[in-house]
Amino acid sequence: MRDAGHNVLTVNKAGLMTIPDSQVLDYAKREGGLLSIYLAVGYSEVWEYPDFLYVRGGAYRSSLKVSGSKSAPMVHNQSWVKCHPCRGIREMTVILTNDDGIDAPGLRALLKCVSERAVIVAPVAELSGCSHQVTTREAIRVEWRTADEYAVSGTPADCVRLGVKHLCPEAKLVIAGINSGGNLGVDAYISGTIAAVREAAFLGVPGIAISQYRKGGRPVDWELTLARTAYVLSELLGNLPRRGSFWNVNLPYLEPGDPEPDIIFCEPSTEPLPVKFRVEGDNFYYDGRYEMRDRAPGSDVDVCFSGNIAVTKISL
Repeated sequence: MRDAGHNVLTVNKAGLMTIPDSQVLDYAKREGGLLSIYLAVGYSEVWEYPDFLYVRGGAYRSSLKVSGSKSAPMVHNQSWVKCHPCRGIREMTVILTNDDGIDAPGLRALLKCVSERAVIVAPVAELSGCSHQVTTREAIRVEWRTADEYAVSGTPADCVRLGVKHLCPEAKLVIAGINSGGNLGVDAYISGTIAAVREAAFLGVPGIAISQYRKGGRPVDWELTLARTAYVLSELLGNLPRRGSFWNVNLPYLEPGDPEPDIIFCEPSTEPLPVKFRVEGDNFYYDGRYEMRDRAPGSDVDVCFSGNIAVTKISL
């Protein structure tokens, strides 16, 4: 960490750094990595120790919940919260991709969480809902934008194939997102975001898909989404799924003033999406309302719609 001439902080490897709340965002803009995300969401004090960060001054509740069980609190000391290693993501090379396109704000938000060791391999255009389509009968064009960023003319699954086998074979993790819209329950069969991490699982690489539910199509506050993504990644990076499975994360839509979400590990819903069409002559227009889908108690749909972060493990 550095002062950069602004007297924002002093720190050593096992020291306390105090940052005035008014200067936290300015500091975060200058510094990369997960630590800055914690600061950006309001943590005014950070204790950095070799394997963990201890933070306080933020809004997050320090608990995890597993569907159907009691709360399991994180290790904490009074108002200090022990965060799992931000170092963990710096020790591996991560492929980032999505189905909203390489210039989508969700991917740029995700990059801020893992920017130190991230390689972007993402579709050049939006391909939402493309499922697990792959390109096998025509060329896939790869545009090398920077040393760590590739725009691909193919699908999200193509991106992962190219990334793992050619562009970034040293990758130890694939993260797809942050998707603009939920990917809950049976959405897994439709989503290009989830297809990307499914392809990673096929290739023996752990994966995490992250999506932001948009209630009624409301716009996304990407700064809040970024902060909650950092929060959930701090937990999942120390608990990557075994070979042949991956994590699917759905962040809830919350109104201003709503309590911050808990992380709840749950099962994916098997209920169908609303199937409704508006008919105009010979044309049929899908008219289902995502937020009106069935929500079996304890399922990922129910957890996310109830205002918490739904995490499901999906196996091949």
